[in-house]
Amino acid sequence: MATTVDLPKLTVSQLKALCKERGIAGYSKLAKAALIEKLAASSNVSSKTSSTEQSGLSHGSLASSTAQNVAERTVIDTSDSGEVSRRQSSQAHTVRQLSPHQTSPTGTGFSVHQGPSDPRGSSLAAQKTSQDCEPSRRPAHTATPLGQKRVRISSPSQYHTTPEHNPTPTVQHTVIEPLPALPKKSETSIVVKPNSRELSATASRTRSLPARAKAAGRFKPLTILSPQSLGETRLKKHQQDSQIGAVPRSGTVFCSLPGMTSTPPTLVSISLLPKISERRQAHHWAVILSGLDDNERQVCSFVSRTFHYAVYLSAAHILERKHYGDLLDTIFRKYSKDTTNMWPYLRSREREIFQRRRAFKESFLGRLLSFDPLTERLWGCPDHDRQVEIALRFVLTRVWFAVSLGAYGHNSFALMTSHVVDAKEVLKGEVWQIRTRNGNSTEGFYVLEATCEVIGHPPMPKSSNLTEKHSLRVDWYAYVDRRLSCSSSVGTCLLDHVHWSDREEYSWGISKVWLHRTSREGDMGYAKRCVAERYILASVVANGISGRWMSTTSMAQEFAGLPGCDTIPSRPKAPSLNMYLPSHHYVESVHFTTSTKEHLHSALAVVQTPAREYYVLKNNGMQVGCEEEGVADVWAEILQCDNKGRPL
Repeated sequence: MATTVDLPKLTVSQLKALCKERGIAGYSKLAKAALIEKLAASSNVSSKTSSTEQSGLSHGSLASSTAQNVAERTVIDTSDSGEVSRRQSSQAHTVRQLSPHQTSPTGTGFSVHQGPSDPRGSSLAAQKTSQDCEPSRRPAHTATPLGQKRVRISSPSQYHTTPEHNPTPTVQHTVIEPLPALPKKSETSIVVKPNSRELSATASRTRSLPARAKAAGRFKPLTILSPQSLGETRLKKHQQDSQIGAVPRSGTVFCSLPGMTSTPPTLVSISLLPKISERRQAHHWAVILSGLDDNERQVCSFVSRTFHYAVYLSAAHILERKHYGDLLDTIFRKYSKDTTNMWPYLRSREREIFQRRRAFKESFLGRLLSFDPLTERLWGCPDHDRQVEIALRFVLTRVWFAVSLGAYGHNSFALMTSHVVDAKEVLKGEVWQIRTRNGNSTEGFYVLEATCEVIGHPPMPKSSNLTEKHSLRVDWYAYVDRRLSCSSSVGTCLLDHVHWSDREEYSWGISKVWLHRTSREGDMGYAKRCVAERYILASVVANGISGRWMSTTSMAQEFAGLPGCDTIPSRPKAPSLNMYLPSHHYVESVHFTTSTKEHLHSALAVVQTPAREYYVLKNNGMQVGCEEEGVADVWAEILQCDNKGRPL
């Protein structure tokens, strides 16, 4: 005889049939939960349940409703060991169809499986149906709201019944203990819903069948994931992230130094301010306290509220004395010196200087130079965030000319006595002004930002004589003056003055196909393009940068070994800026690894041209080796790498 517990196993049509047989009115538009409540409230449930179960078994309707009941609730029913052993053989086949390790939604380890109908089960069910005369000992099932998703798990001892009085329908819910005979992994599995990381991990390791899972609402198809393709995708993403983290965004080594670019900390107001009449006296004490060390200032801060306030003000005096510049003026315009605690900003500036100098000493350039090439003030980047980067690039270019071309007569003392005092941006992204000090004399240079190669000297104040010794060449002077007079968004850039022959396949001497490919590589592609542009500007004919002015045709013929054909124009005009790039320096691609995918030295890059490969410095694009000879021995010793550019 069936009880109220068996009602949720019936379909809506079967429940309505029961309502019709029992004479219950108003059931035609009710849902399943409401139908169960009406049937449970009726008095003749036990007298008509057996006939309903027989009709359900004959039509096989209970098997179709089992998939819904499995996802909604888990009912734990225990029997004696003999009956469990008989059911395991039929349930093992069902486990392989559903899932080898499908757990309950609560994650308690109980599994719910649907057992198929077999001859032994049907005969046993027929025998027990005839013997089922007493009502079941299970408590009446309480209908739950339709929106409730919580799964109720009952202990095995709560609903224990004897085998003689246990009704056996077609679908049985049994506790399945972990069996050693069942395989731990299968070729196929159906993931109902990835509610946890464990389920999602299982779904990613196995292939899914094209089936649908029950969800709240519409049915959604499963996503078929291939373990091999998923592993390859994760490996490629990991390699790309590691490469991007190893290469700085600007493609330079100096820009990756810690503290090279930073954000000032948020400053707060000073607490425990003294009276307004005492603040003037505190300003005088602040000047004196700025000359003491930290321990002495800490002791003075406990003297009185005026001294406490003066210690706060002393930070502004230290900043004005050691870190004066445009960046400090910006901070003072944003915050008031009289009411703001400037000590966090002072500590931040001091920490940046310490990190930059330590990173420089650990680099190959710091190991090569036995002196500090920058002044103490310049290490703090007082006017621009990139001052240290440009100044160190200028020092590197001077070292390259001294080592590779024998500049300064191979006299290292000439480099040791010269220090970079200041670096000022003239044209954004193109030209900088570098000021050096050698003893008591000071000298200024106009350099290109990409390579820091000198293009001339800045004009002297109150002097417009372009033929003077300390002035730019006429074409460079006209270019700088035109760019300064017009807006930054108007006019041509520096690369537009580079002349190359094959304009169909190259843009500014760089392969268009390679530029399109690197545009999808993110930061790695941006770093490669920066190195390519530096190599282009470093490889143009020398007369395009400095020396005697020459036209593009004259530079091309002189480079080809032909006599010059400079003619005097009938109408003289101002010479234009010309930078001729030979065809064997066109950039096909740039690489940061060797042909065997080994990482190069952090300061090196490989540039592939139509003729050969060149080893260049990332910071200025200048050559230090070629494909046939490898990295030059002198540069391999400086960089501490082998002839293939691999670090030692």
